[in-house]
Amino acid sequence: MGRERLCTLVKKEAAYKNLVKSWAWGRVICLEREKQEEQRLVKACQNLRACVAEELCFANKALLMVRRAALRSLLHCEHLQHQRELNHGGKSFYLERL
Repeated sequence: MGRERLCTLVKKEAAYKNLVKSWAWGRVICLEREKQEEQRLVKACQNLRACVAEELCFANKALLMVRRAALRSLLHCEHLQHQRELNHGGKSFYLERL
């Protein structure tokens, strides 16, 4: 009986050692995955910042184009109004004919 009990204790100890190794290995894997997840999140934030910066750049270009077009239209309307006022007074711009 003593020998069987000793074998059982040895088996339990071996099982316990395997369990401890398994937990240690699982902890290492979890820490590694946590580190990878953190790196992935940092990379995703960097990509998001780059995308937002690019969108802002395009939005600023589009806004600039719209403002320039509106200014051109306004200047053209003012030029036509000025020309009409001069024509009404009997004067006109010199237009070179080609």
